[in-house]
Amino acid sequence: MTTRQQIATTQLRELVLSGEFAPGDWLREQTVSERLGTSRTPARIALQILEQEGLLQFHPNRGFCVEQFTLRQISDAVDLRGVLEGMACELVAKSGLSKPSTSDLGRCVKKGRKIVESGTFGPEDADNWAILNREFHQLIVDASKNDALISTLAFNDRIPLASAGAIFFYSQNFDLAIPMLRESQRDHEGILEAIVARDSGRVGHLMREHARSSRNNKIHFLRDIKSDKILDSIPGSKLVVH
Repeated sequence: MTTRQQIATTQLRELVLSGEFAPGDWLREQTVSERLGTSRTPARIALQILEQEGLLQFHPNRGFCVEQFTLRQISDAVDLRGVLEGMACELVAKSGLSKPSTSDLGRCVKKGRKIVESGTFGPEDADNWAILNREFHQLIVDASKNDALISTLAFNDRIPLASAGAIFFYSQNFDLAIPMLRESQRDHEGILEAIVARDSGRVGHLMREHARSSRNNKIHFLRDIKSDKILDSIPGSKLVVH
């Protein structure tokens, strides 16, 4: 894929995930090429790639339709992420974690502890936590050095709100997130300890339980509040059907 095609694909993906193209909207090569300011070939390839990712569905003679996602699909995707990341943890525990990776994961845990122990929690803390959480999980996945696992997880994360970085809080009261953050922080510390101890059985279980807790929190949030401004900043939230 050329650089122009990569750019077109990234731009189109961002438009879909941001809600610029809503579920049910029909996209054609010409429309997309004009919107992206590119020729029809990069636009066509971008449409095909997003179809493969599951964000679009192709209909002969009509074009590509923006998909929508149910809470069940999100729940299943988070569960699958837990299985895959649990496997990554087991692989890393068995092979041993490198010193650089140990240091990087330790840094994430330390920063997370600082956020949790600060006693206050606001929008900036929410952003920092999401970044740390995504980095913590990705470091473990990358350390597994299992290309099939890494690529499968990356594909699964295309489903809106399924990735480790998709974390959201009630914008009217961020303090409601503190108990959840404390639990997540304890999970991260336990996972790192088990990896360092090379306890593959325990760490796999811990990561799967961690994902299950994440799934429950996300589904509860989405069912409880269908209109919260914090959702507007989360890629893919506008593709979810309640």
